[in-house]
Amino acid sequence: MIVSRTFLLSWLAVALSAATVRIDPASAAGPVGGIFDLNVNVAEISDLYAYQFDLAFDAGTLSASTVTESPFLSGGGATVFVPGNIDNTAGTITFIVNSLLGPTPGVDGTGALAAIRFTGKAVGASPVTLSNVLLLDSTGADIAATIENGSVTVSGTVGPEPGSMVLLLGGAAAVFATRKRLR
Repeated sequence: MIVSRTFLLSWLAVALSAATVRIDPASAAGPVGGIFDLNVNVAEISDLYAYQFDLAFDAGTLSASTVTESPFLSGGGATVFVPGNIDNTAGTITFIVNSLLGPTPGVDGTGALAAIRFTGKAVGASPVTLSNVLLLDSTGADIAATIENGSVTVSGTVGPEPGSMVLLLGGAAAVFATRKRLR
């Protein structure tokens, strides 16, 4: 099989210029009850007109609360944003979609597509995985991209548990009462 030099160079140019869609930060850590804000970013993209993706996480470790549009795509004009469907039982957010409106060129560069807010539910580690990623240019053609997933590690607690606080206050009251009787 003979591969033409032009074909090989064209393929190499596409492979080297492919955009990247990634979870940012790639790794986050914090306590049970803590808030984790993760972005879905795109890097080195040309003519982005619309995107769609799904996201998966460990529902035993994290709970998702919001998906909001980030400013990268709207920097190119008016958009329509669909924050998707959060399912904290299954650990998924499906059909997150954003598109520019009207006949306008797509955006170029690097930036945040969407922000997702999670709360740590239980001690553990959760992968945060992108799937069904679709990037479209202003002609409706697919834009090739590599995907970089992330993770969140939840440990400990935010502060004393309510039971600990009751014990602490009860102990302080007992010390105060004892000191008052001794006087």
